[in-house]
Amino acid sequence: MYVVQQILQSSEFLDSTDNGAKCDFCSWRLLTASDPGFGRIELPHAVTGSNLFKYAEPSHGVVLFKHHQPLQFSQAQLSDLLDASWLWFQASHALQPAAGQPFLLWNCLPRAGASH
Repeated sequence: MYVVQQILQSSEFLDSTDNGAKCDFCSWRLLTASDPGFGRIELPHAVTGSNLFKYAEPSHGVVLFKHHQPLQFSQAQLSDLLDASWLWFQASHALQPAAGQPFLLWNCLPRAGASH
């Protein structure tokens, strides 16, 4: 257990992006795609984007905090993340009515479903 705690506390393990300097999600306006058909859902603390590698067809998006550390968030930030998710589900469902069962997967930390 001690080794696991050391790994989890290692800043290199938790953040290989130089505290956001090399983070695509921190530059989401430039480095992430918007969803075809409805664009982005943007709230004060969260924003959506399109996932380029959709393993949940026909719709698959990403919801991001607008700050770098995904494990450090306030109640307001979490509320925005969940609200943006729900608004994304609604917008996606309007375009794909047959896709009627929303599914949310919280996936963060290094290489958590990301392509790099």
